[in-house]
Amino acid sequence: ITDYKEKEIYKTMGKTIKLKESELIKLIEDTAKKQILLNAKSKDMNFDNKINKVTKRFSKIINRVSESTPNERLEAIRKETIKLREAGYSYLIIGESFKLSCNSLNEGFLDGANALKSWIGAAFDGASDTAKEYAYDWVLGMFGIPDGKFKDALAVTLGEVDIADLPKLMTDCKFTAHVVADGCVEYVIRLIMQDVAGVGGVDAGAGVLGKIIGNTVEKQLEQTEVHQELMA
Repeated sequence: ITDYKEKEIYKTMGKTIKLKESELIKLIEDTAKKQILLNAKSKDMNFDNKINKVTKRFSKIINRVSESTPNERLEAIRKETIKLREAGYSYLIIGESFKLSCNSLNEGFLDGANALKSWIGAAFDGASDTAKEYAYDWVLGMFGIPDGKFKDALAVTLGEVDIADLPKLMTDCKFTAHVVADGCVEYVIRLIMQDVAGVGGVDAGAGVLGKIIGNTVEKQLEQTEVHQELMA
């Protein structure tokens, strides 16, 4: 680590590779996810077949609700996720299959045959991003949270949830509670950082000390009973 703005990953052939903190986190998450998938495949010879089967099921669901409202589409996905769980499929298989279903909407074959358009249509226009927005609205709607800084903070945290985890977000109470609790911590951090930053707010920058304060408070909230109480 060179400083708080850039992270030096490693040196190879005389070249230094540097990434921003967000890019470093993304790299670590992607690498970990690939390893998890490799481990799952090594333990289950039918892993790929299960992925293909569930992906087709999600595709059929998307096709069936292509003319429905966003909430109806999301509810159909949620119900299908519950059925898949009851059938013994893991969240890893369900999530990756859902991700493949959404990603297929962005692969450029919208310009191809009308047969493809018939089921892609307006199902999830914008694919992954739109599917995420539906999920966020669904989660926030459950709590009846009005527009404001608290809702914005929760939206930021929800925005960090991978598309593959959306089925889990909609059906696993413990997982959803953890994400929402993280959002509450994010809200407190935002309030503190805004106060530290002064008149200009967070966008004006809080300096190195502000970042240290924010990181310290975040660690304390996550390591105490506060986070557990919020989840409960």
